[in-house]
Amino acid sequence: MVAKLGVLGEGQQLKPVCAYDEQNPLTTTWLDADRVNRSVLVSTSTAIGLTDFYLPATTVTYNNLYGPHSSFESLMRTVFIRIFFQFLGGGDNPAPTPTPDF
Repeated sequence: MVAKLGVLGEGQQLKPVCAYDEQNPLTTTWLDADRVNRSVLVSTSTAIGLTDFYLPATTVTYNNLYGPHSSFESLMRTVFIRIFFQFLGGGDNPAPTPTPDF
């Protein structure tokens, strides 16, 4: 809910579309999709606990994808996937790098 409040503020009426909750304790992940008026909000979270004895820490990442329902698929293809690709260390071209011949 914290991730959603950061985008919507308080008092919004959410209509659940779907949800996914991973039960692996080492990579706690969830995804929620909600309708908000004429828009769609997809919120995701990943919590990664480091297993190294000397580094007892957890990294929690929230991502929100929010846009009009009528153009959400287009936003996903042209904006959101490209942003995620950049977060994963990709370049400015989302095409895969060709494998060189040896």
